Amino acid sequence: MARGGDEALDTQQPGGGDRFKLIGGGVALGVLALFLLQNLQEVSIHFLWFEWSTRMIWALLASAVIGALAMVLFTTIRARRRIARRRAGL
Repeated sequence: MARGGDEALDTQQPGGGDRFKLIGGGVALGVLALFLLQNLQEVSIHFLWFEWSTRMIWALLASAVIGALAMVLFTTIRARRRIARRRAGL
């Protein structure tokens, strides 16, 4: 009976928000691809005691992948903590 309000929310426009997320993700991916293709020049990278030369596209792509993995990691940790707090409260 307490979940009656939750069920009403589930019936409102299923997948409507997913379409906007998909379009937004596609646009972001297109912008990222365009940005990467415009940065093909050779660069020298200095990080801590390492130094190497590579094309900027690879440095930018590696940064984007590392950022996406960090986002997934932190989002997963946050979700698991939230679930653990809910279970502890029951």
